Amino acid sequence: MPRIGGFSFAKAFFISIAQRHFWSCNTSKKCRYANSSRHEHSAIRDFKPRCAEWANKKVSAPKRPGQTERTEDMKTVIIDSRAGKDIERALEGLGFSVLQLPPCPALPEAISAHPDTLIYKLKSGKLLMTEEYYRQNRNIFDSRGIGVRLTDKPLGDRYPLDIQLNALRISDTVYGRSDCISDIILSEEEGAKKVVHVKQGYARCSVAVLSDKAAITADSGLAAALEANGVAV
Repeated sequence: MPRIGGFSFAKAFFISIAQRHFWSCNTSKKCRYANSSRHEHSAIRDFKPRCAEWANKKVSAPKRPGQTERTEDMKTVIIDSRAGKDIERALEGLGFSVLQLPPCPALPEAISAHPDTLIYKLKSGKLLMTEEYYRQNRNIFDSRGIGVRLTDKPLGDRYPLDIQLNALRISDTVYGRSDCISDIILSEEEGAKKVVHVKQGYARCSVAVLSDKAAITADSGLAAALEANGVAV
C-alpha cells in the first residue's frame, strides 16, 4: 500500500468508511486531524470539516464489556462532540482515546464544536483557545492534564470573526488570513517564522496535511501557496 510522508492510505481508507465524508491527516508525530459531515467553506462546499487534534498523553484506555482496563501511552484525539458514535468507536478501535469538544455558544451552530475553530495546537504543545471557552469547559482539559494558552479575543458568530484560530501550520510556516488570525499564532515565539496570507479563512479545515512536505486540498489558492513553499499537493 503506498505511503506519502509516512501517511498510510490503507489507514485513511479505513477511517473514511467510519462515517460519510470522514478523512484523516497527519501534521506531525504528535498532531492529527479528522474531518467529517458537510460545511459551507468556499473551497470545499460539499464538506463540513470536523477537525481533530492529537497530543501524546498517558491515559487510561476506555473499558468496554469484556475488555480489561489498561493504562498505556496512547494518543488523545479531540473531535466535534456531534461527530457520532461510529467515528468515536472507529478511533477507539485504532487505539485512540477520544475527547469530545462541546459547542461554543458564540459561534454559528454549524461550526460551534469544530476543533479547528475552537483550538489551535501551538508549537509549544499547548492548545490555544479563548478565555471564555476555557472557563466554560476547563474541567475537560484540566482532567487530562492538557496545557492551554488563552487569548482574550473572543470568537464571533459570523465570518471572519470565527476564524482567529483556524490557521494552518506546516513546519515553521503559517497559512491563513493573516489579518484575522490570532497574534499569538503569528508570533515567532510559537514557531511562525514565515506567514503566508491566503484568502481562504478556514485554512486548517481545508487541508489534509500528510507531512511537512505533502498535503491534500481542494482549495486552489491554498494549493498554490503550499506548492510555492515546497509542499507537494
